Parts: sequence; structure tokens; C-alpha cells
Amino acid sequence: AVGDAALVDVAEILRRHAGSNAVAGRMGGEEFVIADVDLPVLQRRTAELIREAIAESPFGITASLGVCSARVAWEDDIAPDFIDGLLEAADAAMYMSKRSGGNRVVHRYLDEVDLAEA
Repeated sequence: AVGDAALVDVAEILRRHAGSNAVAGRMGGEEFVIADVDLPVLQRRTAELIREAIAESPFGITASLGVCSARVAWEDDIAPDFIDGLLEAADAAMYMSKRSGGNRVVHRYLDEVDLAEA
């Protein structure tokens, strides 16, 4: 159906634009999160490109994106708890996006101390 095709389209947009270290997904409805260990300036640009690509898709959908990035020294062996912390922060950012009217990107940058306390 059309809804399934729209989700496939959004998944392709996320796959194409999110970095190789990113974890991206749909939380529900038009709610999407991206967690990454890339530089925050790159994530801001990338997330806005993703939002624009979704808005320009033929399905007429919008996206409230929550993005969280953290620069870590040990990218080759990232603990699952660390990724969970990034995803929780990205989810909180996504809700900030929705409360601000939706169809926008809210980005958070966390350091290792923030995530250790999460």
C-alpha cells in the first residue's frame, strides 16, 4: 500500500544520507531519530538534508527528526549502553522537534560524561 511505499522511501533516504556509524530509525508516525558518533556540524547538515529529502518525496510526508551525536575516541568498540544513551537523547530531541511544530531537526551533542550519567 501507499503507507508501506512511503516507509520504504524514507528508509532509503535514511540509508543513503546517514553516516556509516549512524543508527537511524522510525520511532512512530513521522518521528525519526539518528544517533551517531560523527562531528555535530556534519550531523546537523546531514539531518537537514534528510528532512528536506523526506519533504520532497512524492508521498507528501514530513519528518520530526531528533539527532544526537557524540565524538568518542574508541569508535571501533562502542558499547551497546553508549548507543542506547545516544538513542534516548535523540528521542528526547525528536520530541522537542514535535513540540516546536514538527517538520524540523533538533540536534543534541553529548560527551562521554553526559552518556555515562544517562
